[in-house]
Amino acid sequence: MKKPKRKIKNSISLNKLLYNDRFIMCFSIFSAFVLWIIVSSTSSDPDVKTITDISISIPNISNELQVISQDEDVKAEIRVKGNKIVIGSIQSSDILVTADVSEVTAPGEYKLKLSAKKQGIMSDYEFDSTVSPSTITVYVDRNIDKEFTIEENVDAKADGTHLLNPKELANDTVRISGAESVINRIKTVKAEYTVPETLTKTAVFSVPLHFYDENGTEIVSDYITPQFSAVEVTVPVHKVKDVPIKVEFTNIPDTWEMPSNWIRVSDPESGTIPIAASDEVIDQITEIRTEPIDLSQISLNKTTINDVAIEVPTSCTNVSRVEKVTLSLDMKNFASKSIAVKKVQLRSDIEGVTGKLSGEDFNVTIIGPSDEIKSLRASDVILYANLTESEATAAFITKPLQISIENYKSCWWSYLDGQNNATFTISKQTSTSSQVNTSS
Repeated sequence: MKKPKRKIKNSISLNKLLYNDRFIMCFSIFSAFVLWIIVSSTSSDPDVKTITDISISIPNISNELQVISQDEDVKAEIRVKGNKIVIGSIQSSDILVTADVSEVTAPGEYKLKLSAKKQGIMSDYEFDSTVSPSTITVYVDRNIDKEFTIEENVDAKADGTHLLNPKELANDTVRISGAESVINRIKTVKAEYTVPETLTKTAVFSVPLHFYDENGTEIVSDYITPQFSAVEVTVPVHKVKDVPIKVEFTNIPDTWEMPSNWIRVSDPESGTIPIAASDEVIDQITEIRTEPIDLSQISLNKTTINDVAIEVPTSCTNVSRVEKVTLSLDMKNFASKSIAVKKVQLRSDIEGVTGKLSGEDFNVTIIGPSDEIKSLRASDVILYANLTESEATAAFITKPLQISIENYKSCWWSYLDGQNNATFTISKQTSTSSQVNTSS
């Protein structure tokens, strides 16, 4: 006999599910959530929530007025009420808080009232309070910018061996932007600082800027913004050194040597002046020279030369501000002699060109130490002029003479009347001559 087939049941036993802990826990959570939704959507008691961190919007103001300054980092907040699901989704961006600028008509400080309104797609709720804070403080003015010259007011000191040179600002001007009414009060801008230590070398400081009105009262305001609040100021500090003054001459004989102890600087009495410069410059300077003195204009009765300018290098500072000195000459051991010079030469390197003195010998006065003058002869003196190539085509040429006094190096030629010019007749020869001697 065949056995009957058994029918297999695929359904899950309800009895087993009721005794399954995991199923019971998941079913309980799901049921609670559904029940909460039903209760929340049907409850007649609205929920309340405070929305914080709301940005404050300030509308544009007429008459070119702008908000120059306002309470920093101020955010608004407000309570809302409504359906729990709705207010649970509201964010700060769904609410617009606006300042009322209707009463702003002129520059000044204002407390603007704040109000809130809904924005965005969420609208099924109500405001349950006013905006907090209820007002915001702002300063309103026209915004301008203006350029000012910076005045340096840095107080610094150097020790006795150094000198402060004029201070140098990295920027001579500064632009200030902000409230027109404040900027218009500014009359001066100063870079002010007191250096606490004594300086011995050049230093650079970052110096704060200060703003003053016409009465010298400092202006401190949050309504203006300078281009920069401090400027670099360089304080040059130079070394001071006493340098001897050296007397310079022109119209000297070829091999002239200044007689010892013959001329000296009598004013200043020390014969030196203090100058200041950077270390690398001052260490190279050993003397300061006078303007050249025309030796030919010094006679036996000349004992003083006044107002002789000195030449201080532009890289140095004349600390004492002495610009002219007085020279004293000791002429007691000097003498003079008049000589008729026969050696008067026109020197030329131009081939075939010669020159002849128009006239006979040339009378000169020689001054020097008495022992040299006593033994000086006319043959020891040579007068000459140099012919240039451009002058070689002339028939006559007048040239200033120069002097050479052989073996008498401390003597010089004195021509106080200015008669040191000689006229030569120019001729061309077939033979080459580099030097022509002419005598009476």
